[in-house]
Amino acid sequence: AGGTFTGSVVFEDAINENIYTISGVTTASLDPDNGMVQTWTLGANSTAQDGLTTGQSMLLIVTASSSNYTLTWPSMKWRGGSAPDLGGSDPTAIELFKVGSQLYGATVGDLS
Repeated sequence: AGGTFTGSVVFEDAINENIYTISGVTTASLDPDNGMVQTWTLGANSTAQDGLTTGQSMLLIVTASSSNYTLTWPSMKWRGGSAPDLGGSDPTAIELFKVGSQLYGATVGDLS
């Protein structure tokens, strides 16, 4: 149901992340509450919406398919100054994080 840690926390085993698959839509809200690791295989040109709150982060793995579909991103700042070129049939891993009202993105790279 949630809770708050106010001191040091030690985990003596793995932390298992929820994996969430975005499917069947061309517009999706990127919300870590669905899962900290999300996958999205584009079936058409698509639009991502900012669903993060300050202090949240997530890993998004996007496959544009061999048709090279495009993804329109919400207003954000990118490492290197611009959104990544998606890897076509190779998935592209992108880390998203929010500080205050500013959304940031950093491309991990293509996973081939």
